[in-house]
Amino acid sequence: MRLFRACKGSVVGVNSHDMFIVNGPIKHLLGDLLHHKTETFNVYVLKIHEYSSTRAAMKFKEKEKVNYFKMLYFPLRKFIHLYVFKKNYKEGFHGVIICGGTTFCVFLLYAKLCKLYKNHAGSS
Repeated sequence: MRLFRACKGSVVGVNSHDMFIVNGPIKHLLGDLLHHKTETFNVYVLKIHEYSSTRAAMKFKEKEKVNYFKMLYFPLRKFIHLYVFKKNYKEGFHGVIICGGTTFCVFLLYAKLCKLYKNHAGSS
């Protein structure tokens, strides 16, 4: 679900990527909804940092374990999923940047999660 009237739903969770509760019927769009909203590359990099920090904190709170395999596998899987299966290769250079940034965000998430566990172990 991507679109809803503000008076018919609300966001539940920590950030806008968590969950929407909608009061009323739900329908699916027939095509892809393009979501390239960032104005500048600098803003995009700041968002990557913000999203990865938020997700790492959530995964730490949920006690999700991290290892080197996850740190390398999940970013690669995300890139392949976005670039090949979501067809971001059709976007040319812009598609590579978007996929690369998202891949880096996933890598940062697990790197930050690893650091959270290391800091937690050091303070115990």
